[in-house]
This record gives sequence, C-alpha cells and structure tokens, in this order.
Amino acid sequence: MQTLLVPQREVFGPDARTLFVFCGYQSAPPPRETIAWRIARRLRLTAICENARRVRDYHANPRGLDYMLALSREFRDANKVAGPVFAMIDKRLGPATEVSAEASFAAPVDTFEVRDDEAIWRWCKSHAINPAAVVLFYADAIGLGCANTEDAASAGAAQVIVVNGRRRAFGLDASARRALALRRVLSNWRFMEAIFAMTFLVVAIACCVVDAAQSKEVEPWWTGPK
Repeated sequence: MQTLLVPQREVFGPDARTLFVFCGYQSAPPPRETIAWRIARRLRLTAICENARRVRDYHANPRGLDYMLALSREFRDANKVAGPVFAMIDKRLGPATEVSAEASFAAPVDTFEVRDDEAIWRWCKSHAINPAAVVLFYADAIGLGCANTEDAASAGAAQVIVVNGRRRAFGLDASARRALALRRVLSNWRFMEAIFAMTFLVVAIACCVVDAAQSKEVEPWWTGPK
C-alpha cells in the first residue's frame, strides 16, 4: 500500500477533479505484406521475431482491467482523493459498459483510441472537466504501448501521475519519461539477452579453440606411460 503514495497528494483536494486513464497493453499489429516481410518469412526470421514477442509478453505479465480498477480504488484510499474522479479506458481493454457500473466515478466512463491524441481532452471538454491531475494506470510495469497516451496527458495536464501494474506510483516528469523510454526499447528488442547470447557464443568458441590447441601438446591419458 505504501508504494501507491505519491508526494503530489495536495492536488487531490475536495474541490479538485481528477481523471483516471486506464491504458491497455501493447498488442503487436498484424504485419503488412511487404517485400521485406516476405523475404524475412522465407528466411524464417519471422519465427524469431514471434518468439521475441512472446518472451516480452511473458516478462511483462500485463494485468487485466479488473485488477487495474481495484488498484485505482486502493490509490484513492491511500492518497485520500476527496474530489470527483472521472475515468476513461483504452479500447484495447474492452467495452466501457463494464466500467460504467463502477459507482465511484463521477460520470459514465468512455473509451478512447490510443492513436487519437486529442481524444482525452475532447472528452473532458464535452463534459466541462478541467482535471487538476491525470493518473495513468498501466497494465504492466513500464507501460508498453502507452507513450502516445503519455504525450497527450502531459500536453494538457499540469500534474501527471503513473500507477503501474506492479503497484508503483510516481510522477511522470521528464526524467521518468526518459527512463521509461529506455526500458521500453530494451524490453522490445531484448538487447541484454542478445548481448549475453553473443558473448556466450564467442566465449564458447574461444574455449573450444584453446582446448583444441592444448590437446595437441598433451598426450591423451588413456595412452598410459611409455
């Protein structure tokens, strides 16, 4: 529970309005049938990419909408959010009808398309809402697929807070965004695993070469003494 506390709790006053945005996890779109893709498929490189995506998704372990809703209630209790709370959900998480039954929200919940930069603020304007803070709820630890939503939230809100799927809450400032961007690149391309695999292969080959060179100088043990 303590990890859900944020130092920006003063923005959650009784008269302040807060917008909760539930972000969906990145899903890989179907590839376009380009010439490069056909060549990669012939070379069986697509299977490698698919395996890398599965490893990424396994480590991300994204949470479902029910978990995120329960987490939002804990966040409200931990930070004493006294003012009205509004909510929007990413279309990738499912229909908004299930969330609209959530009595704790001040208005019916609507969905947004992650590629639509103005969707969140267009909805706020239509409901005459000027939130003092926007809280982004991630399904995973680093918000894979949520960079566009971060840009939209930061463009219109003075205070943006992130609550990830590992029950960590933090302010989304410039340094946090840079750290998230780096972790997303590493997660998508698995650089560390690739470097480890290449290093292991080079060391294994070097050990084989050294062992082969030494074996020519030393007689096998099974030959016995002369």
